[in-house]
Order: sequence, then structure tokens, then C-alpha cells
Amino acid sequence: MYFMIYAKDDPAKKAMRDRVRGEHRRFVRARNDSQVTIHAAGPFFEEDGKTMVGSLWLVEAENIDVVRNLVEKIPYHAAGLYEHVEIRPYGWSLGPPSSKR
Repeated sequence: MYFMIYAKDDPAKKAMRDRVRGEHRRFVRARNDSQVTIHAAGPFFEEDGKTMVGSLWLVEAENIDVVRNLVEKIPYHAAGLYEHVEIRPYGWSLGPPSSKR
């Protein structure tokens, strides 16, 4: 099953994103978890296209509890950067991941 993770930064903690970014990127790149496949992940921005204000992930897992467990381990989340995190089932309509072919 596919899930979207929408994580919005706390505007009062902008400096934290830069401070934790290296650890966060290492975490994402080192994911070797057989329970969660990350199909896409990255920041989203203010309208200026430069200021990062959150993260969006598209993942595949057996159920939402497995995804919740992953979110708890995300360095940005653990550091308290995110003001709001939403996890929703996701349906691929266009550009499905290769595992769906």
C-alpha cells in the first residue's frame, strides 16, 4: 500500500532545518528497511522556490503503523522541526513506481 507523508515545518524553527539537514539526508539515503520503500522524498518550498518549509514523502508499506514508526525515526521529526505531520494512503494515478508495473 502507498502512503504520503506531509510534514510541515514549525515556522519558529527555521534554523533547525539547516542544523539537522546533514543527519536527515544521511538517514534517508541509508534507509535499508525492508518494511518501507521510499519511492520519492524531498522538501517543499515557499512560493519563492528557495525557502524550505516542509517535507513530502511517497512510500510503500504494509500498513500505516509501519509508516508511523518510520516517521518517529526521521531526524527532522525527532528534533522537533515539524509543526504538523500527516500520513495518508496514496493512490498512484500517473507515473507509478517501477514496482507497480
